[in-house]
Amino acid sequence: MDNKTLKNELDRLLELYKQLEFEQNLQNKIDRLNDMAKQQKELSQQSKDKNTPTSDIKNKQEQLNKDFQDLQKELQKLAEKNEELDKPNSFENPEKQTEQIKKSQQESKDQLNKNDKQKAAEKQEKAAEQMEQLAGQMQENQQQGEEQESKTNAKELRRLLENLLSTSFEQEKVMLALRRMSINDPSYVGSVQQQNTIKDNMKTIADSLFSLSKRVPQIQSVVNAEVEKINFNIGKSIDFLGDRRTAEANRSQQFSMTSINNLALMLNEALEQMQKPKSGKGKGKQSMQDLQKMQEQLNKNMQNARDKMEKEGNKGTVPKGSMSQEFAKMAQQQQMIREALQKINKEENKDGKGSLGNLNQMVQEMKQTEMDLVNKRIAEETMNRQKNLMTKLLDADKAQREQDEDSKRESKAAKEFPPSYKQMLDQFKKQQQSESELLQKLPPNLNYYYKNKIAEYFKLLNSPTK
Repeated sequence: MDNKTLKNELDRLLELYKQLEFEQNLQNKIDRLNDMAKQQKELSQQSKDKNTPTSDIKNKQEQLNKDFQDLQKELQKLAEKNEELDKPNSFENPEKQTEQIKKSQQESKDQLNKNDKQKAAEKQEKAAEQMEQLAGQMQENQQQGEEQESKTNAKELRRLLENLLSTSFEQEKVMLALRRMSINDPSYVGSVQQQNTIKDNMKTIADSLFSLSKRVPQIQSVVNAEVEKINFNIGKSIDFLGDRRTAEANRSQQFSMTSINNLALMLNEALEQMQKPKSGKGKGKQSMQDLQKMQEQLNKNMQNARDKMEKEGNKGTVPKGSMSQEFAKMAQQQQMIREALQKINKEENKDGKGSLGNLNQMVQEMKQTEMDLVNKRIAEETMNRQKNLMTKLLDADKAQREQDEDSKRESKAAKEFPPSYKQMLDQFKKQQQSESELLQKLPPNLNYYYKNKIAEYFKLLNSPTK
């Protein structure tokens, strides 16, 4: 039983490690994609600068192209690693999007070869936007996949817990029935068959639970060890029942009942941990970054809509029925951003008392933008407000990152513990004192020879071993 438990635990840890490795690698690719987009944007600005030598821009673009090609290969390897998991994640290699980015980068390089820096800058901006969109899409898919996986695992664990409780009641019925039953009773065989059914049901539970424990870290190794105890004791009870040794069978059934109840408590605790909302600065920080990107994209959409309105001769407001769907969608996006910001302000920023400052002002400005969009109005004042919103979101994100860095630098003063040798010395002195008191308590009529022997004995006990 111990060897099987050890093998199962090693298999479980290996699968959990593979899953963790996949998640970390995926997040690494997303971060690198965002970083490349930033570099590509900076290179676009340099291309617009007439004073920047074309050769320098070309070298940097070639390096960026090479880095992105390396990232393409790594994404392919990541997809292959995902397929090796027992239950692969909902991740697919975004080959189509990466090829489009690669094409934009190559076109920018071609324009640089023709010394056309203006067109090269346009292609570089396009590649940067494509990178940002892909990174955002991958991040969103990852979060959605994790949420869906968590819901599925919780549902499966709840089903296993219900099945386990039902098995516990069935085991209790069989055990109580056998206690009142004679070994010659015709229904004795029926009870043995019920015990075999319980064994088969526990085998199904054990297999499902072990499979789930390889995906859910909250199900600790002790859970699988407890399952092995249950199966072992149920197997022993069946052996005893085959020999009509009811008393011994009852004892094994009682052991299995105890383990079943212990397992039910463990699984219930694991389920509660899974259902707790994930908290922490890491999640909040990522949400703030997402809000920033979402707001930036919304501002671009609003600017495009305004440009379209101006081309059609509309200044600030569009007629009824025109572009209704576009404006409704933008208003909904601004509402989602505002509600997410309110949540961060309440949970993490403590309603303006935290390090992120007064976020309520941004919330009010977003409400004004929502009203403008509902009324299909995008004036110059609206766009200026949106630009100010972006600046404030950037400042809030910067403050959050600095706070995270400060918390990492914090350290607690080490507690002073007496050296181990001092504790040993104190113990030795106490022991020596007790031995000296024992010698003093020896009766006077004891032969001097034995007194010396006792003293030498204590001396030998306390001397270091050679």
